[in-house]
Amino acid sequence: MIALSTFDELTFVNYHHIVRCKADNMYTIFYFIDKSAIGIRRSIKECEDFLKEFGFIRVHRSHIVNIMYIKKCLRNGDIILADNSCIRISVGKRERFNNLIRKWLCCMNNVQSFDEISKFYRFFT
Repeated sequence: MIALSTFDELTFVNYHHIVRCKADNMYTIFYFIDKSAIGIRRSIKECEDFLKEFGFIRVHRSHIVNIMYIKKCLRNGDIILADNSCIRISVGKRERFNNLIRKWLCCMNNVQSFDEISKFYRFFT
């Protein structure tokens, strides 16, 4: 559980329910699997710092995503999340994203080699 402080309340949410976060000026909007959203007065950088230990990755200067909700990785550099949002992975963050996805796939598939993964997921290279 994490606490999100808005103007008039403190909301406790399970980080597993967060699909993505989006920067909006001096605020960050949290989007949840139930399609609800909460805006807090924290920078995207502050949110990135406390969410990274829960399996979130920053894919763009204005987006953080929960790796568990990635539904598709498109060849053009976009990702589709479980809420059907489409987010572009910035060029500068693609290598880190690709490495994280490979590690995650190795863990999920119990594969010992990144080379085996690359054969099947050529668009990650």
